[in-house]
Amino acid sequence: MCYTSVQIQLNMLKEGFFKVIPRHSLYGISSDELEQLICGKPEIDLDDWQKHTNYNKPYDQNHKVIKWFWKAMSEYTQPQRSIFIQFCTGTNRIPIGGFAMLESNRGEYAKFTIYAMPYHAKESPYPNAQTCFNRLILPIYPSYKELKQQLDFIINNEVTGFGID
Repeated sequence: MCYTSVQIQLNMLKEGFFKVIPRHSLYGISSDELEQLICGKPEIDLDDWQKHTNYNKPYDQNHKVIKWFWKAMSEYTQPQRSIFIQFCTGTNRIPIGGFAMLESNRGEYAKFTIYAMPYHAKESPYPNAQTCFNRLILPIYPSYKELKQQLDFIINNEVTGFGID
């Protein structure tokens, strides 16, 4: 292979990479394992997600809207969940340690949290997200059908964070 045209850039990249990750610590790690360490896991474990989610009043794990939310998430495929996670967190992958290891933009652990907001069908029927803090602001929907319709919109249009105005 001929790398002469980019040899200087590759050497600089390697030098920087090995300053962060010592060369000896990579022995025995496959390229797939290295990708997961750097990028996170592509699979979204719904049980882990639920276990490591906080709720803000009036929501709790037994609230009907929250039950509808998890029902909807269970019906989505992995790629669809990845799109939704990106909407909420700014990344479509989960850290190696799962949802317990989610971080804020400040590098601090920040659990996925669902906040409530009033539902206004005509003004703002969509959920919002605060990607810096892994927050989903979910309207208090009157029905599962309405919730699913709005979540479908986000996923099908690959909306990637904040709100939809």
